[in-house]
Amino acid sequence: MKQLFIYIIVIKMTKKLVFPLNPNCSKPHISDGKETFIYFYFKVEGKRKQAKFGKGLNEPELTKTERSRRIKKLYSEVLSNLTTKVFNGYSFKDIETNDALLSEARIPNFHEAAKVYIQNRQKFLSEKSISNYRQGIIFFEKYLSSINKSQVTIREINGEMIEDYIIYLKTYVSKRYKSNLSRYTIKEYKERLGAVFNFWYKKRRVLEYNPMTTIQLGYTLKSPKKSVTSVFSVEEFKSIIDYCKTNRRPAYLTFLLMIYYTHLRPIEISRLQLRDIDMGKRKLVLKAHKSKTRIERIVPLDVPIYNHLMSCNIDFNNPELKEKNLFSYDLNKKISYVGDRQFLHRHMTYTFKIMLKELGIDDTLNKYNLKHTANVHEIVYEGMSFAQVQAKNGHVLSSQTEIYLRDLKDYYNNQASEKERVLKFDI
Repeated sequence: MKQLFIYIIVIKMTKKLVFPLNPNCSKPHISDGKETFIYFYFKVEGKRKQAKFGKGLNEPELTKTERSRRIKKLYSEVLSNLTTKVFNGYSFKDIETNDALLSEARIPNFHEAAKVYIQNRQKFLSEKSISNYRQGIIFFEKYLSSINKSQVTIREINGEMIEDYIIYLKTYVSKRYKSNLSRYTIKEYKERLGAVFNFWYKKRRVLEYNPMTTIQLGYTLKSPKKSVTSVFSVEEFKSIIDYCKTNRRPAYLTFLLMIYYTHLRPIEISRLQLRDIDMGKRKLVLKAHKSKTRIERIVPLDVPIYNHLMSCNIDFNNPELKEKNLFSYDLNKKISYVGDRQFLHRHMTYTFKIMLKELGIDDTLNKYNLKHTANVHEIVYEGMSFAQVQAKNGHVLSSQTEIYLRDLKDYYNNQASEKERVLKFDI
């Protein structure tokens, strides 16, 4: 009896899954023998029985693609029902229909609820994103432990408790850094916690509301409104290039130019290997597993960045170097070209801030703002259309591109004297 390959990962993720509403039920399985069906085991009076669900899976005229789609859909429905409803031996019932099942002991506690949420998100998000969510969740669990409510159910968590948690975050002092959490970190932890509640409110429908929407944070956690744009001006970008050429390693400048000319995110550039770059066809291929969006992209290399890469004395055609990372570390653990160890872009953060301070540029900006800058510059100076910029970013929805162009109006009005139509930088 075969298991469908496309669900092996899902099944592994549910291997140790416990269903608080159905403690006598096992995880669901897929049977793909003469008859295809979804099944799980449950115990009644000490006896082990099997529940089967195969509606619409065994029609003879089904194509392989349609059959796989139906299996996936039915598997998800069974898993969702085991999480949010009670199985009575024949069918599933909403927990709202039975007062006895509303006992708080039957509702998952926060740790269990967060675990189910993470398992669901692992199918869609990168490991880095999952790690970030875990960090925010662990911090809330630490708070619950500090008030002796580690086993609190998700229904018991209300807006007042979350407000107390925000106060806890504001007064928390890191043992490692001997300082309080920044307002940006607090905001991120709040958003990660809210995502868990939203999952159980909108998707699992166990909660009657998302308690995160009821809290009053006040103005202390809001970011101050910037009086300037989040885009570097032409002169500022020129000064960054000149500074890097004089005071930074060549690979440091190359990394920043890659952000500006390819529109890739810093983390995506860190993941590039020499085999991803085809200098003959003047393009790079960002593989799906290296992309934040998990979508493969072909990125053309504009003339300036192509010429710059050619000047870096890197043998892109050497088969022995194909598996090497484009950006790595030298013996002094500084950024360098071509190596086995992947360079971590966050190691540039501090030096980039120092550079902006020395240049007299707003140091609230960061290297990611170069991506915003490139989008605005291409429309204001290069004459590109919105559609061209959207395609270059690899965005499916126009709303994604609009995020990068939100400062276009202010920038266009404030920088009118700098318009040159075509930008030229000495790189």
